[in-house]
Amino acid sequence: LKARNIPTNSVPPAIHLPMLQGTEIFIHPLEMSLEVVNGSVRDALHRIGTYTGSIDSRTRLPDGFGTMIYENEEFEGDWEQGYYHGHGKHTNAQGDVYEGPFHYGLKQGKESATMIFGDGRRFHGRFHADKMREGVLHFMDGSWYEGLLENDKRDGFG
Repeated sequence: LKARNIPTNSVPPAIHLPMLQGTEIFIHPLEMSLEVVNGSVRDALHRIGTYTGSIDSRTRLPDGFGTMIYENEEFEGDWEQGYYHGHGKHTNAQGDVYEGPFHYGLKQGKESATMIFGDGRRFHGRFHADKMREGVLHFMDGSWYEGLLENDKRDGFG
């Protein structure tokens, strides 16, 4: 474990905090914000990954901007208390790439998002509770559907 100061004017010495083995942290003592570089960090769902970014000094959970690389997925973006929260980009093992708003770990928000599926489909629109809700879904054969979706399926005539 290595701890060192983030360069600032007149900053007191770094504070050593126990983390998972092999984690390098940078500590800003005046704000108690922690910056981790390629550290083994646990998220709010108790999954461990390699993380670079800000963590909460009290909970040791990702909080602020950061990138977590898990065994079969990756997330880069905003975190709050260990959850994806705010804007981010998530890639899973199937090759699906989602970029847009998150709300405490779920794909959700008033802003539009883009999802490119590993099978070639593309969606641009709004998500709610991790599901496509309203937008345009493009299929691999060139056809598309614009309208409401329920449980990631077309809902109505579009």
